[in-house]
Amino acid sequence: MLFETDEGDSQLVSRNQLKKLIERTEAELDFVFVASCHSEFVGRIFLEAGVKHVICIDHNFEVEDDAVMTFTDAFYDSIFSNKMCIC
Repeated sequence: MLFETDEGDSQLVSRNQLKKLIERTEAELDFVFVASCHSEFVGRIFLEAGVKHVICIDHNFEVEDDAVMTFTDAFYDSIFSNKMCIC
């Protein structure tokens, strides 16, 4: 997985580094949304690190940018308008 640094550069983060980062986080992560093609692998890392709910894309599939934007808008609109609860 690539993270963006404070300087705007890319930093490759390994599976173990990501898992350790999540496990060390003081705040409990209840939900992660990974909006990229073939993101199931990364989603599973979040689950293994204790995140309760993960939305990601099956490792066999790509997703169109427009579809991600439409889903993201509708999803967050539902959460912030109290139509949906992440429990």
